[in-house]
Amino acid sequence: MSESSVHGVHALAEHGVHMWKGFGEALNKFSKKGTSTTIFVFFLLLLVGAFVFSGCIDTTIFTSTSLGKLIFSEDPENELSTTRPPENFEFPFNCSNLNIDNQTSLNKNNKSTTEAKESSPSTCPEYFRWIHEDLRPWKHTGISKEMVEQAKDAAYVRILIVNGRVYVDKYKWVFQTRDVFTIWGLLQLLRLYPGQIPDVDFMFEMGDLPAISKRAHPATNDTAPPVMFHYCGDDNTHDIVFPDWSFWGWPEINIKPWNVLRYDLQDGNKRIKWKNREPFAHWKGNVYTGSVRRELHKCNISPKHDWKARIFEQDWGRESRNGFKNSDLASQCDYRYKIYAEGNSWSVSEKYILACDSMTLFLKLHYYDFFTRGLLPEYAKLLNYKPTVPPKAVEYTLENMACNAHGLEHTYLKESMVHGPSDTQPCTLPPPFDPSALMAYANKRENLTKLVEQLEAEGNVERK
Repeated sequence: MSESSVHGVHALAEHGVHMWKGFGEALNKFSKKGTSTTIFVFFLLLLVGAFVFSGCIDTTIFTSTSLGKLIFSEDPENELSTTRPPENFEFPFNCSNLNIDNQTSLNKNNKSTTEAKESSPSTCPEYFRWIHEDLRPWKHTGISKEMVEQAKDAAYVRILIVNGRVYVDKYKWVFQTRDVFTIWGLLQLLRLYPGQIPDVDFMFEMGDLPAISKRAHPATNDTAPPVMFHYCGDDNTHDIVFPDWSFWGWPEINIKPWNVLRYDLQDGNKRIKWKNREPFAHWKGNVYTGSVRRELHKCNISPKHDWKARIFEQDWGRESRNGFKNSDLASQCDYRYKIYAEGNSWSVSEKYILACDSMTLFLKLHYYDFFTRGLLPEYAKLLNYKPTVPPKAVEYTLENMACNAHGLEHTYLKESMVHGPSDTQPCTLPPPFDPSALMAYANKRENLTKLVEQLEAEGNVERK
């Protein structure tokens, strides 16, 4: 990641790092045991400077201009960035001499962000306020060790950051390299903000579906649910949403790290102006994951009907055997409209669809992911115990992960690696919504949804 990209990370590292910081200030008074450590959130993805809360609306259309600025801008307030990061980044590890002493040399030698720049932090965007709602179940109780360990049976791994080092206790087999690139993302956070990440302990569910049911674990002023991080959530679960692994790369299906792929998508957008693109709604993916996708597949062109939709089935096994020749995401921005359809749960494809600079049609959504709502910061501030490393936990470092990887996995780890510490401070989090504002927002969402459904029922939404 280039130095300029660090500012893009401040739309995510500030929607990460900075989300924990401000949220801790708001919730510290509810913790049983406070901490003076400046709190930062767990993610430094390079995604957007402003996020759309897609859990709020069933069908949404985004204009290309606004989306381009959201997806590609290095700074939420600036115009689009067109500068790719340098490709000749020197790999900073000596893998032939890997040992415990040099595994943490990068973190030891880096100055903290505070030392690098002492300027006053800016205020985070308004959408960061959703962070306050995410940790509300633990607002009055804080987070105890027992609450964390109650989630163990459903968790795939337990992740701890202790004294600036990452430890992982693995409980279950994880599909492909979801765990590898998730942990790699945490290591990039430590590298981006050295010396500023507090001790933290959490369980992580790495399957498709959220795990902690609100019905089974109701939150009250006296009791709180088990604590679980996951890639998505919904209105029926307590799972804390965390950025998915694909931001740092998905080698099994040839998806590059976001800080590389976003430039490919930007170039793809420039090839064909919107007015010259195919006048159809496009979707491509696995039609066997989720009933919504199976229904969507029926809307494809047939001898009797043309619904103006072009639906393509993706066979990843065949694509892998053919070298992914037909899976270039940057070449799928040739349509005026893009469809987002959930699979078994959320889909990592959402960010790539939005980045196409086409109008995006969301089918009625059930799940939300990190960038559509905002992640949970200040989790560490709610902990009321000092995390300790479990006996079976293994330390993960930049060096031992990168040096032991091969092929595309090694390439993507290298490409998604942060080059050095951030030279700016995290922003400060706005205050939470007051109850009346939150109610007004919910009512507006419901009314807009009903309006669309009414127009559809009356036939005022044209279907050709």
